[in-house]
Amino acid sequence: MSTLSPLSSQPAAQSCAHPPARRMLLASQSPRRRELLSSAGVVFEVQEPGIDDAELRPGPTVNAEQFAASLALLKAQSAWRRHARHSAQPATLVVGADTIVVKDGRMIGKPLDAADAVRIIRLLQGGSHQVVTGVALLDTVTGSRDVFVDKARVALGPLTAAQIDDYVASGQWQGKAGGYNLFERQTAGWPITVQGDQTAVVGLPMQKLLPRLARYGLQPAGPTSPLSTPPAPVTPAA
Repeated sequence: MSTLSPLSSQPAAQSCAHPPARRMLLASQSPRRRELLSSAGVVFEVQEPGIDDAELRPGPTVNAEQFAASLALLKAQSAWRRHARHSAQPATLVVGADTIVVKDGRMIGKPLDAADAVRIIRLLQGGSHQVVTGVALLDTVTGSRDVFVDKARVALGPLTAAQIDDYVASGQWQGKAGGYNLFERQTAGWPITVQGDQTAVVGLPMQKLLPRLARYGLQPAGPTSPLSTPPAPVTPAA
């Protein structure tokens, strides 16, 4: 099983002198990240990175912020290589992201199966946990990169055994860090509140990302939504 060490450096895009990055590539198979970008009016293409992060574990000195940032960068680099092999006009900005839940100092990723989903939801209910999302932007014209992390605190109230069993039976936990999607669970009436950017919990911290995209020449192509209310639920990727 592979391990990841902390990023040795994370040079950020400090200058506004970047050439306009008019073609953006999202390195993710998450329908929730696509929904957030589309709701903000951002035009983008999608390339799945082809990485199973369930096979990766952090090194002994790596914290959640470093691990999420490392995975985001790894996904962006992998998606770019796959995209460039078959695209006559490759994208000029690649965005990768990864989300990790932290409970009592323990990192929690996506549930492995239904039994694991039950375990995770039981662990999270009745208390609070932190959600950490790392994002990596690769400028394929200049070779520069901008890697950042956003965090939010989520409080999940008590759930009954029937609520947990019904939820897990629905399969909606699949492919989601911590086994849940914030907007879906808010719509379903779960006792869940957030301190911080809700979109960071969903998987893409838009409050920090959109100004960065603007610096790269990417502006929303149409009317934007404030993203202060949950969008319509989306179907998880198979």
